[in-house]
Amino acid sequence: MMTLLPLALALSASYPGVSRAAMAPLVTRRIPLVACVAAAPPSSSGMAPQFKSRNAVARSILEKLSRLRSTRTAPVDTEGLGRIIRSADTLLNDAVVLEVLLGLKAAGAWQLSLALASLLEAQAPPPPPKGKKGQARHHPPDGLTMGELLASDGVTPRSAGAMQTIHYNVLLSTFAKPRRWKEAMEVQKRMDVRRVEQTTITYNALLHVLEKSARCKLAMKMLKQMRARGVAPNTITFSTTISACARAGEWEQALELLRMMEETGVPPNTITFTAAISACERTGRWEEAERLLEQMERMQITADAHVLNACIGACAKAGQPARALELLREEFPRRGLRADLISYNSAMAAHAKAKDFDGALALLDAMAAEGVRPDLITYNTAIHALGRGGQCERAVALLRQLPELGLVPDGYTYTAAISACAEAAEAEQALVLLDELRASGAALSTLPFSKAIAACAKAGRWREAVALLEAISEAKLPHNPLTINLVLRACRDGGAAELALERLGALLAHVEAAQGAPPVDAETAELAEELIGMAVEMAEEEKEEVRRRVGRAVKLAPPRRK
Repeated sequence: MMTLLPLALALSASYPGVSRAAMAPLVTRRIPLVACVAAAPPSSSGMAPQFKSRNAVARSILEKLSRLRSTRTAPVDTEGLGRIIRSADTLLNDAVVLEVLLGLKAAGAWQLSLALASLLEAQAPPPPPKGKKGQARHHPPDGLTMGELLASDGVTPRSAGAMQTIHYNVLLSTFAKPRRWKEAMEVQKRMDVRRVEQTTITYNALLHVLEKSARCKLAMKMLKQMRARGVAPNTITFSTTISACARAGEWEQALELLRMMEETGVPPNTITFTAAISACERTGRWEEAERLLEQMERMQITADAHVLNACIGACAKAGQPARALELLREEFPRRGLRADLISYNSAMAAHAKAKDFDGALALLDAMAAEGVRPDLITYNTAIHALGRGGQCERAVALLRQLPELGLVPDGYTYTAAISACAEAAEAEQALVLLDELRASGAALSTLPFSKAIAACAKAGRWREAVALLEAISEAKLPHNPLTINLVLRACRDGGAAELALERLGALLAHVEAAQGAPPVDAETAELAEELIGMAVEMAEEEKEEVRRRVGRAVKLAPPRRK
């Protein structure tokens, strides 16, 4: 007989941050100890993944399944899958099915898991009749409990229905890491059709997928559904739903869920509050985050470093460096905690937001004193703070120090430094940095080009601004109204109306031919009219053509984000 452990042991990996002890009271059945260890994920060379299990039958099935695909995206060979399952039919019981699903989950093989479930469903008898209030009745045969059935060492025949609640729970949890929320919702519908019992653990697994996918509204819908069906939500249920709202930036919904927990008598824990404060962090609601921190103290719930870091992050988003420093210097020591790299980076971001570059650099010194090693994000934030303060020379000097510190500047580093040059109208230095970025092989975006254009525009270097606009097109990067308007203003101020209109007309013609979203707005149209009035050497029909193109583009352009 194999060692028995709570279901929490098998599924705890599906709930990051939740201990097995916290999950154990939710489980009434016991399952065999399963060791499903996946080798390294398949490489681009096409090697198949390796699935492992201590159960001999499951291990044999997993070894055969590993040969069915060569990459994670390859379609599943359903015929081959059917042959493998049929060959093991007499030995295939619920314990083996569970271990196979766990092995596939450990290897991230959600496609195979889904295909296996579909095959087992197709082979199963019709769904059983509904019980009271439409609740499903789906139990192992012969009066065996699930624990007895799963501890049978592979000799008990497969139970009626093949896919039981416990199997679906594992299947649902398999979709979390790859964020396959549509597949998870479809599996839940299949459970409804087959009248398979859906427990709190089932909904928690589904909600975890929705949380990873930032599907707040859908998570709220599932929470409402489970309560309507008489399935009791627990702390994990609410914490996961709150986290889904946090990822979606729905801070008000997250706080409403906290109130709902109080009304229903479900106790929150540190994980719950961390999720709620993270929701406030993402939207810069620092005062709400502070109130939640105070609520935790009243309820005698421990606030760990994650909670305090989220509060500092909220201060960073809101540009509240003073409060961020208080949290860093007072709250951490008061609670016996040590500020870490995330703490300092977040506090530094608060200073950058407030254009307080001296405060940001002081934190860099404090990190050295506290033995916290800065990373590239730290220096990027410091350069950004210098840039917002118009400290171009100091920003560039800090960038030049990075190789000596063993750090390689990335796209953000260069963009922050170029932005500093733009603030100081240092066009030449901005162009040098942009050339370095383009030669570095780092991923490019429109933003560093836009910042370089801003530097050129401020310095009256309209020719370079026009050239950079063309460079954006050559790099196949998207244009935006802000950048185009910068170039138009630079040309207007430099008396180059004809060139500006020519380039604008050509760009819009290209976008129109590609059926892309026009990168213009109402200001573009106003600038174009100004330039048309200035372009004395341009033929009237050419002016009219540009006017028509701009008019069409403005009508088709997406609304500007507020």
